[in-house]
Amino acid sequence: MFSISLLGEIPIGVKAMEVADIVSSGFQEIGISYTAGRLHVSGGNGLLLSIYNVAGECVSSFRVEGNDKTYDLHLLKGCYIIKVGNTVRKISVC
Repeated sequence: MFSISLLGEIPIGVKAMEVADIVSSGFQEIGISYTAGRLHVSGGNGLLLSIYNVAGECVSSFRVEGNDKTYDLHLLKGCYIIKVGNTVRKISVC
């Protein structure tokens, strides 16, 4: 039947369906910044913060206690991946 419709002998109707946008009111914007050995995390209260080296090994992991926190990090020189909830940032320690 489909091949016949391609020949134009059977008209096929197409109906557009409405799709509703889903907006999550629980969206939380998380800020991550690193300067001079200090990691600043905003909007991450209660979320897990994980620090990974470039080999993918977790070097530190802890829960963020508060919406605006600053942590003194004692990391070796190199690049690291910081993950808070679903937000990921890359930092460089010099």
